[in-house]
Amino acid sequence: MSPSKQVHTMIALALPIALLCLLCAMLLAGCNKADAQTLPSQATIPQFIATIDDEFYVERTAVHPNGQIYFLSESHVSIVDGTAVATRIAFPKPADSYGQHMADVAVERHSGLVYTIERYADAIYVISNTQLITTILGQVDQPLQIVADEDSGEMYVFYTSQKGDKAQAQAAILSAADVITDIVLPVFSNRTARYNPVDGHIYVVGSSSPIPTDRRIPPNALTVIDNREVITTITPLDKPDLSVIDLTINPNTGDVYILLATKVVYWDRHNPPRSIDLYALGYKNLGCITVDPKRGWAYVCSWPGRPSYMLVVDKDQFVGAIEVEHWPYAAAADATHDYIYVAHYDPTYLSVIRATDLITTLDIIGLGTMNVTVDEERELIYTSNAGDGTISVFGFQPLADQPSLWQSFLPFLQR
Repeated sequence: MSPSKQVHTMIALALPIALLCLLCAMLLAGCNKADAQTLPSQATIPQFIATIDDEFYVERTAVHPNGQIYFLSESHVSIVDGTAVATRIAFPKPADSYGQHMADVAVERHSGLVYTIERYADAIYVISNTQLITTILGQVDQPLQIVADEDSGEMYVFYTSQKGDKAQAQAAILSAADVITDIVLPVFSNRTARYNPVDGHIYVVGSSSPIPTDRRIPPNALTVIDNREVITTITPLDKPDLSVIDLTINPNTGDVYILLATKVVYWDRHNPPRSIDLYALGYKNLGCITVDPKRGWAYVCSWPGRPSYMLVVDKDQFVGAIEVEHWPYAAAADATHDYIYVAHYDPTYLSVIRATDLITTLDIIGLGTMNVTVDEERELIYTSNAGDGTISVFGFQPLADQPSLWQSFLPFLQR
């Protein structure tokens, strides 16, 4: 056979093979497309990105509108931009005190100012971007929490004053770097105050009196503040001697969930509060609560041992128990991706939940996780690992560009 005929024969054989390959590829693509409709793609599940060595214990955080995250430790604040520490601001150690305890951090979104409070120095620090610009001393006694009123731009610093044997719950109110007034409160808060974006009020839960000398738990209570005034107080919320652990607020509806030692109290802000007894259902060691803004459900940490659970509550109705890894410690919602993230203290994991399904469990590169923070704008999730002073960063990495059909099955074609 002549060389020219051999070439023609090879081409004649190659064309049917190429067409057959093309047909198979189209069928495979169709199958993969069908599978993609039922299975989550890699791009929709968060992946580990980086570890930030922060070197200190971190529990409280604040997300700034400029995308930076402020991580507060016992002695300083680390300002994280993406996956790196942009700078650290160290606070002076109080003289003649029990030590140093930076208690809370908050952002005033109108001015962009960041506020931190130091408990033993009775100090309020004001930060602009990465600079400490003002220190306010002697205006509060051992402050516990600071909350921004996003309507007025004022900051509420919650503390307890002590006049002889009498304790009084109070809140100092700041505008920019000035304390403009101070109000007396009927509720003693233990860092359990939240701003409600629906009605513009600040909700404080705690006890109606300080713990007396006989160590009996005082009645639980809730108070609502608006425009520097107490407008509502409810006490007790349920069985009086149940201590308050925390509260969460649905940013879409304004509904309030309050976690007590054994119960969850639901309040729609119009009708009397209702509760569900989780201990009576067999669950104990309740430790954290967050709300799914899409469904309006509350998620509660329960860690009696192994297994541990995230308990799902719809108002005062039990939805279900999701079995998770040991010791769920903190939880946060991600409305953008419709997830609830649960950080586990030991061993350290990050559970990813949607509705009542455990989607996946990610390994945290760090020890002793105590906090999870979501930056929805940048699509990043941060866990604060107090055991080794690190911050683990998770995110949604886009899939790499896939080769075209022709490149996959006919690689000698470059287009």
